[in-house]
Amino acid sequence: MSPVLRGFISSPEGPDGANPEGGARSDSPPSARRHPSRVHSRVVELDQLRAFVAVAEAAGFTRAAAVMASTQPTLSRQIGALERELGRPLFKRGRKLELTPFGQEFLGGARELLARADALAAPRAGRRGTPAEGAAADAEVDGELRLGIADSVLMGRFPAVLERLGRRHRRLRVHVTTGTSPEILSWVRGERCDAGLCMLPRAHPGLVLRPVWNDRFVALVAPGHRLAGRRAELSALAAERQIVIRPGTLAHQVLAATYQAAGLSLVAEMHFDNFQLIAEFAAAGAGVGLCSELVARPYLQARRVARVKVAAIDKLPRPLGLVLRAGCAGSAPLAALVAELERA
Repeated sequence: MSPVLRGFISSPEGPDGANPEGGARSDSPPSARRHPSRVHSRVVELDQLRAFVAVAEAAGFTRAAAVMASTQPTLSRQIGALERELGRPLFKRGRKLELTPFGQEFLGGARELLARADALAAPRAGRRGTPAEGAAADAEVDGELRLGIADSVLMGRFPAVLERLGRRHRRLRVHVTTGTSPEILSWVRGERCDAGLCMLPRAHPGLVLRPVWNDRFVALVAPGHRLAGRRAELSALAAERQIVIRPGTLAHQVLAATYQAAGLSLVAEMHFDNFQLIAEFAAAGAGVGLCSELVARPYLQARRVARVKVAAIDKLPRPLGLVLRAGCAGSAPLAALVAELERA
């Protein structure tokens, strides 16, 4: 599907404001006649709509940029371009970013349109009942499957999926490359990988994102730490030595945006490439580790670490899922992977 929807909303009026049903021409100015769901001769990009929805839901550009794996200037340009196309402001700019009445009404339509566009762009391998999926479910599949996978997925639930995939399809060769979420998104879009499994942003141009597992962030300390098992404010964590995932990852962007929203800075003494090392160093008493709950679970069960209950951290979702190129033709190996993930 084209990334641009031409005339995705059409005017009920004819040329120069004439009513197509034969009514009198409106004398009100064009801006007054426009309706959030009826704009004549406009070209609106899906990326602009995704940016608008993300900023509206996050109530700010910083957090929206984090969840979309984008930047604040990029989102600002997209919102500005969208407002110019619509001819009306979507947000009230001030100390607090708020939707205008027009923006509130436009938000519902934007969400509906994006859902429809994503459904149309979904690869055939991801739809139930297609020949590819039927073959994957009923017959052994051979060939190759190139996957980009985040460390936290490899250390979580994916090994069981891979084991079942290999047992069902013994001639299927699976090639795995590990990377950060932004890297994996880039690899899939650039066709270096057939699919990815990683932390999902809110949206990404040219890609279909499918949540598979629910993860979240947790704050970990050694069992003897003064904060072990206690509730604490985010400012209390900021005062401790912090152990976090390295900058440039989507997880770091989300955590940094959370700190910034609270008027704090995420300043860490230690940065690591994977969450397992964060859990190990937190268990050793090196500081407070901000970790994936899926990775931290065995450490918590073995009581090697204790959790610090921090509302600002605990409420952060960390969706893990499948990344596919929008509109790509489904292959039998890809259909086999989708089928196994649906069983997970």
